[in-house]
Parts: sequence; C-alpha cells; structure tokens
Amino acid sequence: MPEPLSLSEQFEQVVRQVQNDFVYGAERFIKIKTKDERIVPLTLNPVQRRLHAEIQKVYAEKRRPWFLLLKARQMGMSTYTEARSYWRMAY
Repeated sequence: MPEPLSLSEQFEQVVRQVQNDFVYGAERFIKIKTKDERIVPLTLNPVQRRLHAEIQKVYAEKRRPWFLLLKARQMGMSTYTEARSYWRMAY
C-alpha cells in the first residue's frame, strides 16, 4: 500500500487541479450570490458548460480565443466570464 500523502502534498495536488481545471476550481472555490441573497458555490448551468467547452476547444487547437457573445439575459454569461477571468488571474 502506498504511503499516504502529507498535508502539503495534498494541498499541492488540489492547487494543481484547480490551476488546470476551471470547472473543478469554480465549483469548489468560487461562490456567487443568488437572487434571494444566498451565497452558494458556482455550479455551471448547461449554457455555461457549452460556452466552456467551446473555449476549451479553441485553446486545444492553439487558436486565439476570441468570442463575441450575443446573449439573452439571465443565462449566466456574465457570471461565467467574471468567474473565468478571476480564475485566469488567480491561477
């Protein structure tokens, strides 16, 4: 049986996971305020997940990520872009 990881090794693993996976980090460490004023973890909705998949596809193809979002209200695009901007800056 392998030796258990130390606390600092576990922390480093989590940091690496957050750095490499926006959805993992967002759902665990980014909180949002709901319309009824509760603070909850950010859980991507289907529209946000689709945008995220498209952005990841562009990065995987090593292209410049330029997106023009023509959006309806209340789809979570502003929340997604703000969270992703924070994640890119912080990690």
